[in-house]
Amino acid sequence: MTNRNYYTPSNYADHSTFGGLIYYSDFNTTYRGNDQHESSIARRIMNDWKFDQDCERDAENRDNQKKHEKKGNN
Repeated sequence: MTNRNYYTPSNYADHSTFGGLIYYSDFNTTYRGNDQHESSIARRIMNDWKFDQDCERDAENRDNQKKHEKKGNN
């Protein structure tokens, strides 16, 4: 019989993304409240994801601007 070892990566905090807020209602998957057209949980996840994308784009623009300014000073 062969031994199988399962390794999991160590947990670390990734501060490069927002991650969102967790509410008590997130654990009640049948609750939709007044909005019957879409899941409020899914909507919040998508909003948080868009926020992360916006932050990433802003960081790239900031880095590109710094590179451009350095080239101009030489």
